[in-house]
Amino acid sequence: VPSDAVCIAVTFSTGSDSRFLAKAVTGWRQELPVPLTDSLEISPTIDPFQLSVGPALRLRVMMGGQPAAGARIGNGRESVATVGPDGIVAVPVTQAGLQLVTATLQRAGGAEGGHPVVHHSTLSFILE
Repeated sequence: VPSDAVCIAVTFSTGSDSRFLAKAVTGWRQELPVPLTDSLEISPTIDPFQLSVGPALRLRVMMGGQPAAGARIGNGRESVATVGPDGIVAVPVTQAGLQLVTATLQRAGGAEGGHPVVHHSTLSFILE
């Protein structure tokens, strides 16, 4: 990854009932809190590379330009929070190294009585 790269985002689908977005942050720019896609997306609200172990990282979780209220947030091991109506959530930083934040949100399917669609998103960065 080039040293001036800030973010890599990959979206994919596993059929009609699951959507995925994987996002890796390698540097910081002021534009980063703005979502890159209409998919379920986790964005840091501040420079995560300035954090230390202990304080919580404030994140914005959006989908389709709207707050993803109700999305479940995890740290790669367990569920740690639920996104509020403003799309903001705080996730504790408990250790240095690779940080993995996950979000999952279930929405009704397109057709009436259709299967729900589960949206998944990850955000990763390395905290030294």
